[in-house]
Amino acid sequence: MAKDNIIIFSKEEKLIARGSGSSRIEQIIENTISVEVLSNQIQNIQNQILELLDFQIDASKNYQLEEVEISAEVSADGKIGILGVGTQVGAKGGIVFKFKRKPDKS
Repeated sequence: MAKDNIIIFSKEEKLIARGSGSSRIEQIIENTISVEVLSNQIQNIQNQILELLDFQIDASKNYQLEEVEISAEVSADGKIGILGVGTQVGAKGGIVFKFKRKPDKS
């Protein structure tokens, strides 16, 4: 493996027919992708998340947003995305993005 590549491990479910029934097996899959490709994916999703978070909270309220944590999934081929509720994915790995407000300069 070249030093500018990274290995991504993922799980894949397969349905195997056996006699009159079938069974599921999980298999570990190994993919090698470019560090540059994964880095670009991370930068893209980070920029998109920051754009989503670019809103103002009403300062007159008793509470403020302190931190946002977003989990993203890395697919076997290195694509990064946010999964919605109820989504089922057989092969995934994760990255957590934590964003914290900068302290007021006042």
